[in-house]
Amino acid sequence: MANLADEKKIKRDGIRQVISCIVVFLPVMCGGIASGWSSPTEKYLRNMTETWKDCPELNTTASGSLTEEEFSWVTSVLYFGGMAGCLIWNPITETFGRKIAGYIVGLLQTSAWAGILYKTDFKILLICRFLLGVSVSGGLVVGMSYTNEITSARLKGPMSSLGAIFLNGGFLVVYLCGSFFPYNVLNTICLSFPIAFLLMFFKLPESPLYLLMDNQEQRAKESFMWFRGNKEHKVGKEMAAIQASPAFQSRVSFKDLFTSRSTTASVIIAMMLLSGQQISGITIITSYTELIFGKSGNKISPSFSTVIMGLIQIFGCCIPGLLVNRVNQKLLLVISYVLAAMSLFGVGVAFSLLERGYDSNFIKTLPFIGVLCYILSFTTGIANVPFIIFTRIFEPKVMSLAMSYGQLAGSITAFLTAKLFFTLTDNLKYSGTFYFLGSCCIIMAMYVMKFIDVGRSPLPRKQEISVHIEDIEKSKQELIVN
Repeated sequence: MANLADEKKIKRDGIRQVISCIVVFLPVMCGGIASGWSSPTEKYLRNMTETWKDCPELNTTASGSLTEEEFSWVTSVLYFGGMAGCLIWNPITETFGRKIAGYIVGLLQTSAWAGILYKTDFKILLICRFLLGVSVSGGLVVGMSYTNEITSARLKGPMSSLGAIFLNGGFLVVYLCGSFFPYNVLNTICLSFPIAFLLMFFKLPESPLYLLMDNQEQRAKESFMWFRGNKEHKVGKEMAAIQASPAFQSRVSFKDLFTSRSTTASVIIAMMLLSGQQISGITIITSYTELIFGKSGNKISPSFSTVIMGLIQIFGCCIPGLLVNRVNQKLLLVISYVLAAMSLFGVGVAFSLLERGYDSNFIKTLPFIGVLCYILSFTTGIANVPFIIFTRIFEPKVMSLAMSYGQLAGSITAFLTAKLFFTLTDNLKYSGTFYFLGSCCIIMAMYVMKFIDVGRSPLPRKQEISVHIEDIEKSKQELIVN
């Protein structure tokens, strides 16, 4: 009977950890919502004088329509904010803790969505979208750090994968709501997510790891007891194991990224892979989805098409978890890039035929099929495999800081691709734009084949480090079970 009671208590504590992880990943879902927001709102912001008349419930502050140039800035400034966020969130979380950083993220997102809901002025939209970009990178940092630090060994892997699911879930939410609700209702729904996060996050304790690093052992013990529900002496053993780990005992600075050629090469690889995600065209596809589908003239409504795409994103992000242990990561990433390139070339061919006057329903449907195939290819490998590779090429103590600079490179590339979309279509037309994006995917596939080898690590003593980490995780799991 005692064993049965202990088992029930372990399950109950596991549920508490899962709910906590779901709460801290809500800002990441807001990131997906912010990234996909420009797709369903383009029809309002670019045609205010006409569309606003048909929607009397919209606010009355709109004055004229946004030009292509202005709308490209509204779309891309999100990623410009992400650049700034990559530089500030790591110091904030390490100095003030995960809770304070989470509150700042939630308040930024609440203020930004309230501003967008209140006014559609171009300058206000720019400021609010910039703040959203800053908060999105903060949501990722806080969510990943907090989840990694509160979960037990048996839940760490599944809970870490929530980031990708919630991010893509955000796209689905905004595509779905944008298809059925007008502008102000959509923004009200967007505003509800950070408010819900702040209300629920208030109930969660500070990360026990941060409290240990801040020499607050009693509060750390109380935090562990809240998440684990174990007896005090068992929690004490887990705390002692964490304090004895090399990652806990050493602090990392910027110069540590360049102490060896292997670490520097790994940072460059991280920057290339995260930039490669963006030059493959994902930002353009997700930000201008309805515009692209509308341009093809397909009979399927652009709004419905985006909902289908959102569902494909959710489905695709679940596939890597089934494949990564069965397929070589390098091979999976190369195949993903090649399939993405073929999909984009197919979209380019369809637009070439449409631009030359061919007008069959089959040709009009090809861009829709090609984009769905691209999304499936992207989420299967390009979106997730790089993060698996990073765990193999970085020492644990430098991974967080190195990822900040990798995300910075990705944010810069995302900003450029989103901003230059209309420039590309004006000069290369839609067909040339998709040929260009497909070519970028081929280049990235060649880069992965030549410069990345996940079969061996460029770091010295990597195997010993991996074994040491596995031993720590096993000992922590035994503490929980016993």
